[in-house]
Amino acid sequence: MFSSLVQHDLELNPQPDLAESWGVSEDGKTYTFHLVRNATFHDGKPVTSADVKFTRGGDSLRSSWQSRLGRLDSIETPDEYTVVFKLKQPFSALIFMLDMGSGGPPILPKHLYEGTGIPNNPYNQKPIGSGPFKLVSWEKGNQIVLERNENYFKKGLPYLDRIIMRIMADQTALALAIENGEIDYAPVGLSFSDAERLKELENIDVVYSGREGLGVLLTLVMNLDNPISANQKVMQSNSYPSMDC
Repeated sequence: MFSSLVQHDLELNPQPDLAESWGVSEDGKTYTFHLVRNATFHDGKPVTSADVKFTRGGDSLRSSWQSRLGRLDSIETPDEYTVVFKLKQPFSALIFMLDMGSGGPPILPKHLYEGTGIPNNPYNQKPIGSGPFKLVSWEKGNQIVLERNENYFKKGLPYLDRIIMRIMADQTALALAIENGEIDYAPVGLSFSDAERLKELENIDVVYSGREGLGVLLTLVMNLDNPISANQKVMQSNSYPSMDC
């Protein structure tokens, strides 16, 4: 339902999304992104540099995203379709962090979120993005129904008219639904034994995928603004080794 400034392919190469092109200064401290001019949110409002700045540099999101990007000095918007990230020092991982799939926030509509408490904004329950699909209905604990965004800025996409995402927590029920043809695709949730069994069926493809060499780094980050958690003895008592899975 949402879009990022950039996307990454399976080889982790950055690809255009809302940003059709970009450049980096020789000192590595200035990233300039040029936005597509035909992107709109699902309510018809255009996506502009103001939305990018609000999402990536707003005070309301600073604790969640900017805390992981302390090198960010400022975000400038010289015009409606140009965004400039100014860094205090070079940071080559910036382009990776601008991909929503890498943990960064999606580009939100400023006109619906500005001046509100983002965690409690009603549009969190009825999302308005600029992605290839838009929300039709959301039955919590049951299913989410999406339909094709006819005004999506990438010509000819998406290929599907409708997606029904069923919420299935039971691994056995999920495996049976796949086997019976009730669902077409399950990205996660299968047990290894069920995956191996389904792999033997002619009408089902089981693919073990993953980006080679890319693990998951689990880290405990202490809040150094709190005098209690900033105490060295407290930090030592809560420390644990990082795990690369």
